[in-house]
Amino acid sequence: MHFALGNADLGGRSVLGFVCKASAPEAATFRVCVRSAKAEGYRDVFFPKHVVAFSQVSTHVDLLRLEGLDGIPEKAPWRDLILFFQTSSARIAVIDLRVFIV
Repeated sequence: MHFALGNADLGGRSVLGFVCKASAPEAATFRVCVRSAKAEGYRDVFFPKHVVAFSQVSTHVDLLRLEGLDGIPEKAPWRDLILFFQTSSARIAVIDLRVFIV
């Protein structure tokens, strides 16, 4: 699942993160990455933690420290936040998703 972040300038920023509320009938996981456009295509940088959804609504917070992080350009023509779901069958409800840059 892709969410367009536009061309957010990350110059002088310290942290890129997200907060996600999710649930699933049975425990299920997914990964989240930031995809940034580059002249030769794009670059994906994954957040360090897997999001785990449980039968009760849970909140997950994850962040990337931008200072010294290789892979995310400060400027890009476009960026996406991408949720990579399991290849096996699972039902996950993403109830709320918020992205922040500090």
